[in-house]
Amino acid sequence: MRPPISLEGLRHSLDYFPHMPLNIDAVFEPLEHADIRLVFAYRGAVPESSHRFDLMVSFYTWWWVEHGPARIEIDHRWITLEPGAVVLFPAGGRKHHQLGPETRLLSAGFQACWPGGRPCLALGRPLVLPGSEAGELRRPALALCRLLDSDPAAIESPGFPPFEPDLARACRARAAFLEFVGTLFRWAQDRGVGLDRQTTGDARLDGILARLAASPRAGPLPYDAWEKTFGCSRSQLDRLAAARLGATLRSCRDRLLLDAIRRDLHAGDATLKEIAARYAFADPAHFSRWVRRQTGVPPGDLATAGAI
Repeated sequence: MRPPISLEGLRHSLDYFPHMPLNIDAVFEPLEHADIRLVFAYRGAVPESSHRFDLMVSFYTWWWVEHGPARIEIDHRWITLEPGAVVLFPAGGRKHHQLGPETRLLSAGFQACWPGGRPCLALGRPLVLPGSEAGELRRPALALCRLLDSDPAAIESPGFPPFEPDLARACRARAAFLEFVGTLFRWAQDRGVGLDRQTTGDARLDGILARLAASPRAGPLPYDAWEKTFGCSRSQLDRLAAARLGATLRSCRDRLLLDAIRRDLHAGDATLKEIAARYAFADPAHFSRWVRRQTGVPPGDLATAGAI
């Protein structure tokens, strides 16, 4: 697993991208403790298997629709995206779209969350805008794709490719990602999307989220242990989560668990049986059923699921 990108590491990366017109400190200092990772980036056609899609996606996804058709569902209504439209999908929600064989996207997915797993952007629904309001994003997105040697096939293996033993190339790729995600954060904030707070404002809830992020496990949530540690009953914790997070603790755990499983599957260094045991599933069959129930796809497809 790649380590989070640190502010100091990003500054060093900029030595290999000297003409980037972005104030790194102004954009990233508020995010210094966040976990920011690229999930995928590509430009081109979409595999037929992903033309119709309804899946919980744990990372942010950005689209520039270069050629239609493209439809997405927002608040139970279908919206048709014209060529040139730009969409920013929130992290941790269901992504429901319909595409076609002629659809061409410039697309990137990235994770940006606080140590407890809370997404950094306070974005509750997809943000859709015409391309005329997002021209500043197209150039860094194209640069990122070029530096990752992306093509339509890159969608099958999202994320940073294995870096060659070439520090300069690695730093250029990181700097390109920095420029893209930094420009996107600034663009989103200019359009009213604020940064979510790093903490919930409640030490008990923050403690529980930190434990879930550090060791996500399947099965019942340990409410009895939490009650002893934090002095709150199950009903109190559920009400607190609903008020502060707008979500249940179980849904937070499920998102964190899916993130961890997806990373392990993408790393490719463990079998499904080993991953099932790692996260306390009863057996591989239980693991497969849980992943299908959460995402609609089998575990073998989860590493690339959502990379659209």
